[in-house]
Amino acid sequence: EAARTGDSKQCMLYLALICRAKGDYEAAEFLLKRLLKEDPGSFSAWCNLGNCYYDCENYGFAAAAYGRAISLDESDVISLCYHSASLARLGETSKALEFLEKAYSRDPHSGTVQAFQGFVYFLCKDFAKASRFLAESFELDPSDEDVAKQLIDCYLELGEKATAKKLARKVRRLPIAEDPELLAKIEEVLGKG
Repeated sequence: EAARTGDSKQCMLYLALICRAKGDYEAAEFLLKRLLKEDPGSFSAWCNLGNCYYDCENYGFAAAAYGRAISLDESDVISLCYHSASLARLGETSKALEFLEKAYSRDPHSGTVQAFQGFVYFLCKDFAKASRFLAESFELDPSDEDVAKQLIDCYLELGEKATAKKLARKVRRLPIAEDPELLAKIEEVLGKG
């Protein structure tokens, strides 16, 4: 549609998304920066630039890009969550929790918000809170293998081996158990005495 109507900015954005999906982050970054040069108020471009940096574990640049996106639309829950995760990865946990609270206040029943809260609390080593949020997220969306892995890790950190095993047995019956990392985690937990 963008190509048909001649919307070059939209074409650049779609092309950047395709590049990112294929793992060509350098090309995606180039296109997004070019788009932002033309349209510095593009919320989508800032979010997607943040996603590229986050995927490449460049959390400082990711936090900055998400911060710009949030300055344009502070109601977007996903950008708030990724901004929070970027800050947490940088060790700025109090700021990370502040942005998570904003996301939670906007959508308290979101499995995504719950998952990010669990992730950030896990990084803060508050495994009790992390497990609570991750369990709520897993209940809302049992197809998220990352949440399942982290929830199992939380239970192990809390010394709740029986709970970790029970969850591992439950997850083993789900289609997500085909994920190699999750399968390894399940086998590790169920193999423990």
